[in-house]
Amino acid sequence: MLDPATKGAVDPTRYFENVTTDDDVPEQDPVCLYLETTNRCNLLCTTCPRTYEELEPPADMSWELFTSIVDQVPRLQRAVLHGVGEPMLVKHLPRMVRYLKDRGTYVLFNTNGTVLNEKNGRALIAAGLDELRVSFDAANAESYRAIRGKNYFNRILKNVRAFRVAHRFARNDRGIAGFRPRCRRDRRQGSALAAARVFQGERHRHGAPGSGTLRAALRRGGRLY
Repeated sequence: MLDPATKGAVDPTRYFENVTTDDDVPEQDPVCLYLETTNRCNLLCTTCPRTYEELEPPADMSWELFTSIVDQVPRLQRAVLHGVGEPMLVKHLPRMVRYLKDRGTYVLFNTNGTVLNEKNGRALIAAGLDELRVSFDAANAESYRAIRGKNYFNRILKNVRAFRVAHRFARNDRGIAGFRPRCRRDRRQGSALAAARVFQGERHRHGAPGSGTLRAALRRGGRLY
């Protein structure tokens, strides 16, 4: 159950730290949902099971199914809109984000960044998305193609830069908190793995890294520019 000290004040980014139970039967309503908005994807990554076997017919979550699930969780604090597929292939994804934001829910999802064009990016900004995670697991175009199966390396770099600019200059009261790059060395692939998380909402308490932060982090794994 929820810790009494934090009951009613759940941090949506750390919700799991506020839940303790010795019983298999939950005493409280759920505060976080993982919604697989689609099982479709436009890449065939070597690290993904859907590359090797079709587990189910390709499909997107319908608007009716989405709202019927969300409406069953009145205390929802956090919603994650990804599963095995690429969420940005879902046409009504911004509408889903807005529906959740109107309920006061913290919303995020992972994307491969391939269709994060200007139109789609602005729609997500306008919807109020809290956190966007771009999976980018290669330090150069050659490594990216080997892992992801397609040559979208430069496209994704361009898309992420454009999204950051669009978000910074969007005419609203939501400021970007910047990139939080994470890099590590994958011994099997022999390449640096990096993931950039783009935050919306109020400015992060630790400040906003400059545009060079992601660039410098990626450079440690290979020459990009």
